Amino acid sequence: GAPIQGVLRGGAESLSKWSRLADVDLGGSVDLDLRLRPDEARQAADLRVSARALTAGLSPEAVARLGQLEIDLQATDLMRTPRATANLSARELAYNEIGLETLSVRARGDPTAARVEMSASGDLRGRLDLDLAARVERDGPTLALRVDRFAGTAAGQPVALQQPLTLRQGPNGIAVE
Repeated sequence: GAPIQGVLRGGAESLSKWSRLADVDLGGSVDLDLRLRPDEARQAADLRVSARALTAGLSPEAVARLGQLEIDLQATDLMRTPRATANLSARELAYNEIGLETLSVRARGDPTAARVEMSASGDLRGRLDLDLAARVERDGPTLALRVDRFAGTAAGQPVALQQPLTLRQGPNGIAVE
């Protein structure tokens, strides 16, 4: 049939009302904007999620906190061969020993292959500044992750991938190349 066109907007000023359903002590607010639209004869969608002051009490001693979260997703050809581009940015993420000032993830691809780039900065047992670029590919039952770039500082020490690294998981196990 013809592509659907429409808008769905929603949000929650306080996620604490959802705590019982999630069985986790939640806090913060979230807004959502979903737009369904035609892209020629194909179905497309744009999704934007914004969240502020998120908290999740995983146990009385362990509370995850996230100051700000933004997710943007554009997808096309949803009913045949979906392709999507997604951007995630987060600020002020804290959980146990992890304290990230910023986290950024960008991904683009389809169900068989995607390119992912990530950067993070903050503190994890010392200064943390990481930059990663990878490609994920699926070929039947085999899933491959090729890391092309991994560099920065972890626990205050410089880290760098000297050459690309490929991990393959298939029906017979995992291989590192």
